[in-house]
Amino acid sequence: CRRSWNYSFPSHNRWILRQQLILYIILFSSDDCKELPYENDMKLTTTHLHKQNSFGKITVLTAYDFPTARVADECGIDILLVGDSVGTNVLGYEDISQVTMEDMLHHVRPVARAAKRAFVLADLPFHSFETARQGLENAAKLMRENADGVKIEGGKDVVDIIRLLAHNNIPVCAHIGYTPQTKGKKPQ
Repeated sequence: CRRSWNYSFPSHNRWILRQQLILYIILFSSDDCKELPYENDMKLTTTHLHKQNSFGKITVLTAYDFPTARVADECGIDILLVGDSVGTNVLGYEDISQVTMEDMLHHVRPVARAAKRAFVLADLPFHSFETARQGLENAAKLMRENADGVKIEGGKDVVDIIRLLAHNNIPVCAHIGYTPQTKGKKPQ
């Protein structure tokens, strides 16, 4: 579906212009439209996402700032991921293990402000969930900054943390498979 937006970008910010072009290519290259199982202007919840998943595809885009999140939200992206990749892509860190909770909170705020419809999923960075209690406290901090859910990396080793988050009504997405926080930069 073609959606229009009216937002002017500063011409000096080539990164934002590149993101705008990528969004344009991804979102407007297809004329295939589908009837969504919810209103286009409703804030998405996990219930909506479950229905959307059974209905068709869910779109996800990584966003670290207000302009990118605003355009993606207005274009109908379902999930805005505020990923720990912000460390290497924006903050100039050597790897994502250097990203702190403060970094994540700083980037969740503008993305959450921009997201009127999209579900905001925030990464729990490396060393922010070494215990279940620490994971819960840090997830709660992200939720207080208006994240709609958190993403946690790991498999069987984080099951207790996931249970605790779910028990406390914090939507959680388990990131399994390629896990750069614990396995390094190369896919396993």
